[in-house]
Amino acid sequence: MEPTVDRSFVFLASIFLASTFQPAPEARLNNFSYSAVSFQPIRSSCMVPATVVRRRRRESGSTTVEFGFVILPLFALLFMTIDVAWIIFASACIQEGAREGVRYAVTGSGQSETTLDNAVTAVVQQYSFGFAKATNISVSYYPSTGYSSSGAPANIDGTPEATAVGNIVKVTVQGVAMNSLGPIFRVWTPLQLMASSSDVMQ
Repeated sequence: MEPTVDRSFVFLASIFLASTFQPAPEARLNNFSYSAVSFQPIRSSCMVPATVVRRRRRESGSTTVEFGFVILPLFALLFMTIDVAWIIFASACIQEGAREGVRYAVTGSGQSETTLDNAVTAVVQQYSFGFAKATNISVSYYPSTGYSSSGAPANIDGTPEATAVGNIVKVTVQGVAMNSLGPIFRVWTPLQLMASSSDVMQ
């Protein structure tokens, strides 16, 4: 014999369950959705409060201003570094040119002064990487007695014994103008570089 179920009990139980788990009418407003278990209101993830949007806009504007404050000193430091490095490189090049010019000149004893001067000038230009022009280069000859780095006594340029063995030959590179990307020491005047080297004719 099959067990019988009281239909009135089933009806009452269904009404009780429906009234217990039915969400309140006011909770259905404002685009709320409900979880299947707790029926608690959950906000949609695509909704962003207006205060958050305004805060993000203010932060974006302040970021642009901060970038402007940082980029200007950064570029100034970068250009100053390039300027100083370029000037140091040019100074080293003309010093190397003067040194190599003297090294060549000391082996040219007995040659005519004009021939030796032209050859030394070409060597200096070659080793100075183009910084020194022919107009910036001078070659002077001094007697070995009483010579000092300041050039005393007077040179003997143009004399027959200028390129004789034992005399001092001095190669000077001067008046090399270096223009900078920015005003160094608050002036735009080109820097004048100079280098010299001397040795005994052999």
